[in-house]
Amino acid sequence: MHTTSWIVRVALGAALLLTGCDGTSDAPDEQSTDDQPTSDQPTIDQPTSAGDQVVELVDFEIITPTGASPGTFAVRNTGNAPHTLTADDGTFDTGTLQPGEETTVTIEATGPVAVRCEIHPDAMRGTIDLG
Repeated sequence: MHTTSWIVRVALGAALLLTGCDGTSDAPDEQSTDDQPTSDQPTIDQPTSAGDQVVELVDFEIITPTGASPGTFAVRNTGNAPHTLTADDGTFDTGTLQPGEETTVTIEATGPVAVRCEIHPDAMRGTIDLG
């Protein structure tokens, strides 16, 4: 009696192991690329149409380029909180940039341009020096 019960158990176990083992897989052949940028989407590491004139909003710091000229600037929020880049004189305002977002602004002034984050005006201030 024990031998028959053991044989039935082995047969059932083998049948369960073989179920779905036909050499095919339900898993996709390729990893999803939905979260990866395409070549036409700017990322933090890719140059933008603004060239090297990039202002970065990193955590609670405004990092401005050195030796900048009047023209178009890429503004990138590489921090973990939403920020803006706003001219103290009101000539430009990016609006709120969420982490990872980027936009451009055109600055035609020369000399120092005082900027701030409207969301964190006391903690985030800087100057873009334009030649």
